[in-house]
Amino acid sequence: MDLSNLFTYETLVHAVAGATGSVIGVTTFYPLEIIKVRSIIANHSGESKNVLQKLEQIIKEEGVHALYQGLEPMVKSLYASNFVYFYTFHALKSINSSGGEPSSILTDLCLSSIAGIINVLTTTPLWVVNTRLKVSNPYNGLLHGLVRVYKEEGLASLWNGTFASLILVSNPAIQMSVYELLKRYSVHMNNSSLKFFILASMSKIVSTLITYPVQIAQNVQRISKTPSSLEEKKEDGEKKTKRSAQSMMEILMYIFKYEGIRGLYKGVEAKILQTVLTAALMFVAYEKIVALIFRTFSIEKKIKA
Repeated sequence: MDLSNLFTYETLVHAVAGATGSVIGVTTFYPLEIIKVRSIIANHSGESKNVLQKLEQIIKEEGVHALYQGLEPMVKSLYASNFVYFYTFHALKSINSSGGEPSSILTDLCLSSIAGIINVLTTTPLWVVNTRLKVSNPYNGLLHGLVRVYKEEGLASLWNGTFASLILVSNPAIQMSVYELLKRYSVHMNNSSLKFFILASMSKIVSTLITYPVQIAQNVQRISKTPSSLEEKKEDGEKKTKRSAQSMMEILMYIFKYEGIRGLYKGVEAKILQTVLTAALMFVAYEKIVALIFRTFSIEKKIKA
């Protein structure tokens, strides 16, 4: 096992390409992210609006700029997060290959999970501030938000929702398992780009639906002004019900009690649209950037030679 593979040109290229591709994908479909987050945190009102109706409402009431609220810190957070993830994953993969271990789906899933855990533990503070910036504008940017949360709420608040994020590392694992299952049932189909795009989209939808309630709890925890409290109001005449949520499970149970299964899937339409479209665009950009950099580097090496 050669630990020198932690620091290679190829690993850096994958990290830069993965981070850049993710920024391109998310920026393109960012309004869907805004709709998802707002749907999650909004009090249950009984309204049932689709994605287009919600887009129209935001533009009408707040203007087009509201669809891009918090975009700058989102891009910074996303770039840092995906840089850590892609760098860690490909570095671990290089170390595994140098040790003579054969590459397999199980191995890739394990390495991906480790990379996801490292990513969560190092970049959660960025996402705590970023989530709040999508809802309101309490900070003057990402750095200001990090400092404010630390000073006013303590260091622990910067890691609100970490447990949920660690659970959500399972999302790509579920996606890969469903993808492989669908491939086995579609062996009679031609191996076209369209086929793999459809299979990847379907598997991503399944993994999103399974883990979405956890994302609901995660967003509530991140928006909460204190590390372990959730305050929800339920209008019933003049009565208001408040509850302190000490854990992710209590948040989920509370939402289910007052809003039912629909409450656990607020904004899921926008999330599915965003996830499938963003993932597709992200990986297209990622592959193109990797190929371009390696091709350019190869040409430069030939010229120097």
